[in-house]
Amino acid sequence: MVLLNVLVYSGPGIGPNAYAYLIRTLRQFLSHRYAIIPVEPETLRKEPWESKAAMLVMPGGRDLPYVASMNGEINRRIKAWVQSGGRYLGFCAGGYYGSGRCEFEPGTAMEVVGDRELALFPGTCLGCAYPGYNYKTEDGARAAEVAVDRSAFGISQSTWKDDPDRVRIYYNGGGYFLTDEFLGKQSAEGNDVAVLVRYASDVSDPRDRSKRVANAPAVIS
Repeated sequence: MVLLNVLVYSGPGIGPNAYAYLIRTLRQFLSHRYAIIPVEPETLRKEPWESKAAMLVMPGGRDLPYVASMNGEINRRIKAWVQSGGRYLGFCAGGYYGSGRCEFEPGTAMEVVGDRELALFPGTCLGCAYPGYNYKTEDGARAAEVAVDRSAFGISQSTWKDDPDRVRIYYNGGGYFLTDEFLGKQSAEGNDVAVLVRYASDVSDPRDRSKRVANAPAVIS
């Protein structure tokens, strides 16, 4: 079956700038092969989108409206589709939302803490990795350096050519993933999480900003 579509969630909760940049970037790099299609929750609930979708992308924004819009039938369909080979790509709020638990700025006025139904990653996404985030401004944004673990991608090393091991990425409010390996725990059977990218410099624990955290997982698969 030919997979033709990359679906980008465009419903309640998206950050307008994050969404606009995401759509533009996906079209720049993927439009030669895929149709980049915005989708509302009702489309994911009612239409047979799974048969032609190569990937579902959740942009940055606010996690709680995602929960309100997609809990139940939509999450059940997404999870079944991913387990059958579909691809979910979550940025910022999409990463929090796709985890088993979201802990965003605990103990502050912005606190969002709770279990999440989709749970493609069974553990917790904890953030913000860096202090200073503000929903209404770019005050907490930065060019964060991350380290890429080439061996985790499962592709030939020659594919990387002269690509650097460390790169700068736009960061604004994202978390880090509390994987079993990161926590020093033995992974549960069937838990096949791989860390692809880590924060290259220490981040801080949002539960105690005086605590520095090294090698925090930034991108997982």
